[in-house]
Amino acid sequence: MFNLKNKPLATGYFTKKSFSLLTVAIIGYLLTPAASAAIENQACQFYKIMSYTSNETFFFDRNNLSEEKKLISNGAISFKCTVYRNVKNVHFEVEVENSTLVPGHNHVYTTNVPGLGIRYTLRISENCVKDTAQPLKFSCPYKILFNMLMMTPQITLVSYDNNQGKPVGSASITPQFKLKYRIDNGPEKMGLPIASDTINFVYKRRGCTMNTPSVKLSFGTVQASEFSGVKSTSQPSTVKQIHLNCDPDTSYFLTIQGKSVASHPDILELDQTSGHASGIGVQLEAGDSSKDYQNMKLNEETYMHKTDDNGSVTNKHIDIRARYFQTENKITPGTANASATFTITYK
Repeated sequence: MFNLKNKPLATGYFTKKSFSLLTVAIIGYLLTPAASAAIENQACQFYKIMSYTSNETFFFDRNNLSEEKKLISNGAISFKCTVYRNVKNVHFEVEVENSTLVPGHNHVYTTNVPGLGIRYTLRISENCVKDTAQPLKFSCPYKILFNMLMMTPQITLVSYDNNQGKPVGSASITPQFKLKYRIDNGPEKMGLPIASDTINFVYKRRGCTMNTPSVKLSFGTVQASEFSGVKSTSQPSTVKQIHLNCDPDTSYFLTIQGKSVASHPDILELDQTSGHASGIGVQLEAGDSSKDYQNMKLNEETYMHKTDDNGSVTNKHIDIRARYFQTENKITPGTANASATFTITYK
């Protein structure tokens, strides 16, 4: 009897070549004032609004709940404030008016796709001070407010709850911002409303879920006479399948981890129980309907297959079987069980 136990899918694989892919195309992110360029009787005035164009490719894993990446953007809001010289600081806050915060996630706003959100932050003058707890708040000393300052909204796309109904799709959001400010400890004042064109992006997720918790491969009774010498093998065991559910365009790999025979590093050692056989180990083989069986190397990742890039989730499987492998000149009869752990990774 040979047992394989499932090890949960590796989620720390973001240092590998790729995972789920989010392709983001944000076109014409144009911030425009909803009213005149300067608010009457207000100390702070807002002037030039630049357009945003952003094209970026993103990788998102099916199972990782904190994956995110910042968009590349080139837009900015120009403003300056006229204040008395005894003023110390002007405090600013950008408020997102028409999006809902995602509960349990740090400053993430919803989009029209569950599980995909947007986080807004600001890039400001180095002379201003950001609020470390609130990414849309900052303060500037009065001395620099007489000159034109630049405030650049930055956008981060966030995958947070693995709720995407489809592995490939589109999402959009049309944020409405309002800038509030307060001079020293004075009352809060409303600044210029800022409108945005709709932000559109296409997402593409990659990943697999394993649906086979364990595999048992049975040999029955094997006669020592079946072996002809070191490196000879028995007939294969029964064939079992590891079942996977995978996103499109996903490469998946199998790793079998276990203790090897000292003189044969890719042969699994038998369990050292009372009355166990000696002189043999277990050789593992894996394949699928489109790929011939290959001898598996222990403790090493082996490429198995890549799903089609067809926009649909696919059910796949890996066929796995084993053979007894003669490791020594003499075989001693006894029980011949072995155990290993299999891991599926993807990119």
